[in-house]
Amino acid sequence: MERGDFFVHFMDSTENELVKKVAFISKEKLSGNLEVAIEQSSTNSDPFSSEILCDITSFTLLEQISALWSLKEHGHMNILKHS
Repeated sequence: MERGDFFVHFMDSTENELVKKVAFISKEKLSGNLEVAIEQSSTNSDPFSSEILCDITSFTLLEQISALWSLKEHGHMNILKHS
């Protein structure tokens, strides 16, 4: 999974879907493209590949990163303490 080749394939295969307005994006298409991207990459042999999921949220990436940093600053996320 560390090579990230599945992510590049996923982004290439979902480009047409991701340029749509959020209300018109098909979560099923995204999930299907993600499955195919994983199957066709080195991630397929990773024991945690079945844990990779996609979702559509109402938060921007910046908002999500800010929330994670806020949790880190308050010591609520032990996983982030290692970075």
